[in-house]
Amino acid sequence: MLVAGCIASGPPETTPPRASRTPVATTGASATPVAEPSPAPGSATPIPDPERPVAVPLRSITVICESWGAEPPPATIDCAHAVSASLAALGGERAAVVRRIDVGYGEWCDDPSACVPRQADVGWVVARTATLETLRVRVALDAAGGLQAWPPVPGPRVILPTFQPPPMGAPDLGGGTPPKLAEREPFPFCGSEDAGLSETFNTAARQCFVDGVRAGSPVEMISRTGATEGGGLLNVYRFAGEGAVVRYLLKDGRWTATACGISPIATTAAFVLAGTCESLSL
Repeated sequence: MLVAGCIASGPPETTPPRASRTPVATTGASATPVAEPSPAPGSATPIPDPERPVAVPLRSITVICESWGAEPPPATIDCAHAVSASLAALGGERAAVVRRIDVGYGEWCDDPSACVPRQADVGWVVARTATLETLRVRVALDAAGGLQAWPPVPGPRVILPTFQPPPMGAPDLGGGTPPKLAEREPFPFCGSEDAGLSETFNTAARQCFVDGVRAGSPVEMISRTGATEGGGLLNVYRFAGEGAVVRYLLKDGRWTATACGISPIATTAAFVLAGTCESLSL
């Protein structure tokens, strides 16, 4: 089941990133054909009562949320709600084969140079299935603050960004590490950071990680941070090339794991975990 959540791993953005209207694939498949032109936003009505929730395990989906940036308006679409609404709009059978979801703000436009300014209360969701089919769902907040979803229409072609994976690695995490994590498969290792209470991030490692997720490449990075109440935190971020971003956290001597979405941000932190999170068993 999808569970709403958001885990901050960096400072707030000072400048909202440029929106991308064309999501990318999570595997090295060739691009799919461009879909037939979709109806204009006002030519269809929202789905009156979509079935919710849709039982799709988050760990099977890569969720990438566009960040609004600093100080979003009060009426701003929540990425987790957009994911849930779009899966409901797709329906059980189609939702079950979704492997990637991209969420963005504003009305969809095929030509980024012609896009109107973003709107916080209107957005789009592009879902890519296991067969590389893409479907797009319009979402918008209503007057009462509820999120409405429109019937899905054919989505854009799949485009894969370039990514040069770093060397493979799976650094030792010390004693007491659960066997599942201690004996993990080496992934391209982006690097590590010791942020401490000063929040000095290894931006190159973080950018490598989020770029790998966008490109559908397995990647890993390690982050050590200070805790305000004393002691420290150890975060291991892993992405297998498909499915969710998995965060392993060591806090107060206890390991936990969560599968989450991710949001690229325009700060030295490069990304935060966002959208929906699901607890995993170790």
